[in-house]
Amino acid sequence: DSTAEAMRALQPHVAPERLDLLVNALIPAIVLRPAPGDRVGGTRMGGTPDVPADFVWPRPVPPDNPEEIASRGNELAAREMREHLALDLPYAFIAQIDLAEAAALGAVASPLPGNGRLLFFYDFGVGPWEPGSRVARVIWERSPTTRLISSEMPAELAAVAKRDCCFYGAPRRPKTLRSTLRLPYLSALEFNGLESKLDLDRLDRVQWVDFATRYQDAPDICQDNHSAD
Repeated sequence: DSTAEAMRALQPHVAPERLDLLVNALIPAIVLRPAPGDRVGGTRMGGTPDVPADFVWPRPVPPDNPEEIASRGNELAAREMREHLALDLPYAFIAQIDLAEAAALGAVASPLPGNGRLLFFYDFGVGPWEPGSRVARVIWERSPTTRLISSEMPAELAAVAKRDCCFYGAPRRPKTLRSTLRLPYLSALEFNGLESKLDLDRLDRVQWVDFATRYQDAPDICQDNHSAD
């Protein structure tokens, strides 16, 4: 939650000569934590979104190249993708973020709108194999909470959820937002400058893998070891 706490948490896992560099590279971020109870318009993962009665659940535009997309997986994945694309399903719902709650965190939320909710949807059936924006949808829903109802999953999506709950019927998990400091991901642009400062180009493959493993484990060890809820 602070640079001093980050230094204490990282110290057992990072060489002393690298500690200051990593702490100075920390990025302000917003993370989700389990909340004690659900509320209308509140932050949550899974379940269904809170929306006005006239809300239309979003549906991805059918791709122009379904066979090409399916061919990117192995035989089993290709068959499942063909079957999935033939169903022409609505998106699966992922999460709802209360923007007023985010705004209350201060400067870390300044890039976000200050009111309403962000609703996140995704096409799990082909998303991992398909680049681009077709497989995802984010909606900025700005209705007052007094107009919101707990929506129902579209019937055709609900039918599939009964067979594959992991993708389409994730349970409702209330969340709360928290401001933290995070290490940049190895694949993020922010890590490029850090990589040269840490002299990582001098590491051989075994040393690099060892560093990368410990680096990527740091958030789990220091911060993200809360329950599966």
